[in-house]
Amino acid sequence: MWAAVLALLLFGAAGTIAWPSAWAFLIEVTVLGLAISFWLLEHDLDLLEERLAPLFQRNQKIWDRVLLSVLVLLWISWFVVMGVDVGRFHFSRFPIWLRTAGAIGIPLSLYLTYLTSRENSFAAPVVKLQTERGHKTVRTGPYRYVRHPMYAGALLFFF
Repeated sequence: MWAAVLALLLFGAAGTIAWPSAWAFLIEVTVLGLAISFWLLEHDLDLLEERLAPLFQRNQKIWDRVLLSVLVLLWISWFVVMGVDVGRFHFSRFPIWLRTAGAIGIPLSLYLTYLTSRENSFAAPVVKLQTERGHKTVRTGPYRYVRHPMYAGALLFFF
């Protein structure tokens, strides 16, 4: 479903489906995202359920709701702007080596997501303590190097 939404945003804004880079991106994020989801299905069903929960939840702090609303709006806008640029205005041109580097950044980003999921069963998309699940601070895996490894991975994704 997520891939369909991304495709609609990208191709709808571009006004065409003749965009090979967008197809490559969609295939890459869909296949890798499904791989992580199937791994979670097998190894950490509680985390998978947490990751699939709505972004806006009953006991969520208001500041988290506001921040997530802004981030979702920016995320959607980012894909629309990409589509409009590539399909209609052609403001930005990127050399093949830079597009290739970006394509490599996606699996690296999702690999950090996998490592984070493997180490931290409490990596919810919303800020909350999961006391009912024995929530604790994680200091292993990628957390040895950075406090928020999924955010670090997101930087590679955004590139």
